[in-house]
Amino acid sequence: MTEEKQGKKEVLQPRSSSKFKKALGGVFVNLRLQEGRN
Repeated sequence: MTEEKQGKKEVLQPRSSSKFKKALGGVFVNLRLQEGRN
């Protein structure tokens, strides 16, 4: 049970969410660059 709680804490950490936002931002920028080329 303690291991499960630790895993949930890691998911709720802002660090992981910021990484997720950066990944989404990178995909968004790539899409915009592709639109500019077309």
